[in-house]
Amino acid sequence: MRPVQILANNLLYDIGQTAIPTDNVDPERLMQPRAWDIKELTRFIAFIGPCSSVFDYSTFLLMLYVFDCWNVSTPQALAQSASVFQTGWFVESLLTQTLIIHIIRTNKLPFLQSRASWFVTLMSLFIAVVGVSIPFSPLGPYLGFTRLPSLYWPLLGLTLVGYMLLTQGVKMFILWRKWICQGRMRLRELCTTPSAIASAMAQAGLAPQPPPSAARPRRTHPSQLRLALD
Repeated sequence: MRPVQILANNLLYDIGQTAIPTDNVDPERLMQPRAWDIKELTRFIAFIGPCSSVFDYSTFLLMLYVFDCWNVSTPQALAQSASVFQTGWFVESLLTQTLIIHIIRTNKLPFLQSRASWFVTLMSLFIAVVGVSIPFSPLGPYLGFTRLPSLYWPLLGLTLVGYMLLTQGVKMFILWRKWICQGRMRLRELCTTPSAIASAMAQAGLAPQPPPSAARPRRTHPSQLRLALD
């Protein structure tokens, strides 16, 4: 893509992600504190990251061999091929980036067992509609985009479904192998405040002992005082 097209892609994606602070994690993720584990994050990136590359390359192959973007026989054909290729990659990249947020935000099935906040969902739909509409709008030619062939859209739909299934499958696999989401804070890491200590002891099945009360001085009856003086 051209630099201006990459900037437009990143700008739209970043605008869509401004809704993330309104989202919530699944309730079970808040049942107990969890430690930040860089090893789990590295495993997650190593497995989930290549999924997007698979479908980027599949889009490249579609644009080159199905839509004949190899055609550089004339300057006009070269310009048309480059524009179609860049437009197809722009739309696919933006939609997959927007879709992946809903998959990686939960350990469950996205959209069915766990849904993002209404604002995140609304912004995702808005960015998707804008991204698809740009090539057909007056803004498209200024960014170097062109109208895509009608066959592109069903192939894009298959690409998005395949991307979602592959990413969800990889996520479930690494969850099943317990390679991620295993970080739990140890007891000594929890004991920083009285409420944290009580919560940690309750989870460990230990009943907190009440603090010993100060011994009260015994009251002396006046008659006993008189006997003592006598």
